[in-house]
Amino acid sequence: MIVNGNFHAHVDVTLNFDGLQLSAVKSVNYKGSLSRKAVRGTSPIQLGTTTGFYTATGDMELYLASAALILTPGWMQVPHIMTVIYGPNVVVPLPLVTDVIAGIMLTEVDASSSDSEDAITRKFTFGQILIPILRNGVPDILWPATIPAVG
Repeated sequence: MIVNGNFHAHVDVTLNFDGLQLSAVKSVNYKGSLSRKAVRGTSPIQLGTTTGFYTATGDMELYLASAALILTPGWMQVPHIMTVIYGPNVVVPLPLVTDVIAGIMLTEVDASSSDSEDAITRKFTFGQILIPILRNGVPDILWPATIPAVG
Protein backbone atom coordinates (compact mmCIF):
# COMPACT_ATOMS: atom_id res chain seq x y z
CA MET A 1 0.00 0.00 0.00
CA ILE A 2 1.37 3.40 -0.97
CA VAL A 3 0.59 6.34 1.30
CA ASN A 4 1.31 9.72 -0.33
CA GLY A 5 4.22 8.20 -2.31
CA ASN A 6 5.98 6.87 0.80
CA PHE A 7 7.39 3.36 1.08
CA HIS A 8 8.90 1.28 3.88
CA ALA A 9 12.68 1.73 4.23
CA HIS A 10 15.36 -0.11 6.18
CA VAL A 11 14.98 2.39 9.03
CA ASP A 12 11.34 1.25 9.38
CA VAL A 13 12.40 -2.36 10.07
CA THR A 14 12.26 -3.89 13.55
CA LEU A 15 14.06 -7.22 13.89
CA ASN A 16 13.29 -9.59 16.75
CA PHE A 17 15.53 -12.65 16.99
CA ASP A 18 14.69 -15.24 19.64
CA GLY A 19 12.74 -12.57 21.54
CA LEU A 20 15.53 -9.99 21.45
CA GLN A 21 14.89 -6.74 19.61
CA LEU A 22 18.02 -6.02 17.60
CA SER A 23 18.71 -2.51 16.35
CA ALA A 24 22.29 -2.86 15.07
CA VAL A 25 21.19 -4.62 11.86
CA LYS A 26 22.97 -3.94 8.59
CA SER A 27 20.88 -6.30 6.45
CA VAL A 28 18.40 -9.15 6.57
CA ASN A 29 17.54 -11.38 3.61
CA TYR A 30 15.29 -14.41 3.31
CA LYS A 31 13.60 -16.28 0.50
CA GLY A 32 11.47 -19.32 -0.10
CA SER A 33 11.31 -21.43 -3.24
CA LEU A 34 9.26 -24.37 -4.43
CA SER A 35 10.95 -26.68 -6.91
CA ARG A 36 8.48 -28.76 -8.89
CA LYS A 37 9.08 -31.28 -11.63
CA ALA A 38 7.01 -31.92 -14.72
CA VAL A 39 5.22 -35.26 -15.04
CA ARG A 40 4.93 -36.62 -18.58
CA GLY A 41 4.84 -40.39 -18.36
CA THR A 42 4.67 -41.66 -21.95
CA SER A 43 2.94 -38.47 -23.11
CA PRO A 44 4.74 -35.79 -25.14
CA ILE A 45 2.49 -33.28 -23.36
CA GLN A 46 2.98 -32.44 -19.70
CA LEU A 47 0.36 -34.22 -17.56
CA GLY A 48 0.98 -32.15 -14.44
CA THR A 49 3.60 -31.46 -11.81
CA THR A 50 4.83 -32.99 -8.60
CA THR A 51 4.10 -31.39 -5.25
CA GLY A 52 7.74 -30.38 -5.17
CA PHE A 53 10.14 -29.47 -2.41
CA TYR A 54 9.95 -26.20 -0.49
CA THR A 55 13.25 -24.66 0.55
CA ALA A 56 13.85 -21.46 2.47
CA THR A 57 17.18 -19.80 3.12
CA GLY A 58 18.55 -16.44 4.09
CA ASP A 59 21.13 -14.46 5.97
CA MET A 60 21.51 -11.44 8.19
CA GLU A 61 24.40 -9.11 8.79
CA LEU A 62 24.59 -7.65 12.26
CA TYR A 63 26.88 -5.07 13.75
CA LEU A 64 29.06 -6.52 16.49
CA ALA A 65 26.86 -5.34 19.41
CA SER A 66 23.78 -7.19 18.09
CA ALA A 67 25.80 -10.22 16.99
CA ALA A 68 27.12 -10.68 20.53
CA LEU A 69 23.55 -10.87 21.89
CA ILE A 70 22.54 -13.93 19.85
CA LEU A 71 25.67 -15.98 20.57
CA THR A 72 24.53 -18.33 23.31
CA PRO A 73 25.95 -21.79 24.04
CA GLY A 74 25.03 -24.17 21.23
CA TRP A 75 23.61 -21.40 18.98
CA MET A 76 24.39 -23.42 15.83
CA GLN A 77 22.61 -26.51 17.15
CA VAL A 78 19.15 -25.15 17.92
CA PRO A 79 16.43 -23.65 15.71
CA HIS A 80 15.77 -19.93 16.05
CA ILE A 81 12.80 -17.67 15.33
CA MET A 82 12.93 -14.24 13.74
CA THR A 83 10.18 -11.67 13.33
CA VAL A 84 10.67 -8.84 10.87
CA ILE A 85 8.26 -5.92 11.26
CA TYR A 86 8.10 -3.30 8.51
CA GLY A 87 6.74 -0.03 9.89
CA PRO A 88 5.43 2.10 11.41
CA ASN A 89 6.94 5.21 9.91
CA VAL A 90 6.74 8.15 12.31
CA VAL A 91 6.10 10.66 9.52
CA VAL A 92 3.56 8.74 7.43
CA PRO A 93 1.32 6.04 8.98
CA LEU A 94 2.31 3.14 6.69
CA PRO A 95 0.59 -0.18 7.40
CA LEU A 96 2.48 -2.74 9.49
CA VAL A 97 3.79 -5.78 7.63
CA THR A 98 5.04 -8.64 9.80
CA ASP A 99 7.00 -11.64 8.52
CA VAL A 100 7.81 -14.62 10.74
CA ILE A 101 10.72 -16.88 9.92
CA ALA A 102 10.73 -19.86 12.30
CA GLY A 103 12.98 -22.88 12.48
CA ILE A 104 16.12 -21.04 11.38
CA MET A 105 19.23 -23.17 11.57
CA LEU A 106 22.30 -20.95 11.58
CA THR A 107 25.06 -22.80 9.77
CA GLU A 108 27.75 -20.18 9.16
CA VAL A 109 29.05 -16.97 10.60
CA ASP A 110 31.47 -14.78 8.70
CA ALA A 111 33.61 -12.55 10.90
CA SER A 112 35.78 -10.06 9.11
CA SER A 113 37.15 -6.59 9.60
CA SER A 114 39.48 -4.37 7.63
CA ASP A 115 41.34 -1.11 7.87
CA SER A 116 38.41 1.21 7.15
CA GLU A 117 35.86 3.51 8.70
CA ASP A 118 33.16 0.83 8.48
CA ALA A 119 31.73 -0.71 11.64
CA ILE A 120 32.58 -4.38 12.27
CA THR A 121 29.85 -6.85 11.34
CA ARG A 122 29.11 -10.56 11.51
CA LYS A 123 27.19 -12.22 8.69
CA PHE A 124 25.05 -15.21 9.73
CA THR A 125 23.86 -17.71 7.11
CA PHE A 126 20.50 -19.45 7.49
CA GLY A 127 21.50 -22.85 6.13
CA GLN A 128 17.98 -24.14 6.57
CA ILE A 129 14.64 -22.68 7.53
CA LEU A 130 12.55 -25.61 8.73
CA ILE A 131 9.07 -24.04 8.62
CA PRO A 132 7.49 -22.14 5.69
CA ILE A 133 7.95 -18.39 5.97
CA LEU A 134 4.86 -16.45 7.05
CA ARG A 135 4.65 -13.24 5.03
CA ASN A 136 2.27 -10.95 6.86
CA GLY A 137 0.49 -14.04 8.22
CA VAL A 138 0.33 -15.92 4.90
CA PRO A 139 2.50 -19.06 4.59
CA ASP A 140 4.64 -19.52 1.49
CA ILE A 141 3.08 -22.97 1.03
CA LEU A 142 0.25 -24.95 2.58
CA TRP A 143 1.30 -28.08 4.41
CA PRO A 144 -0.51 -30.09 7.10
CA ALA A 145 0.90 -28.11 10.02
CA THR A 146 -0.34 -24.80 8.51
CA ILE A 147 -3.89 -25.96 7.72
CA PRO A 148 -6.30 -25.72 10.69
CA ALA A 149 -8.11 -28.93 11.55
CA VAL A 150 -11.70 -29.05 10.34
CA GLY A 151 -13.92 -31.08 12.60
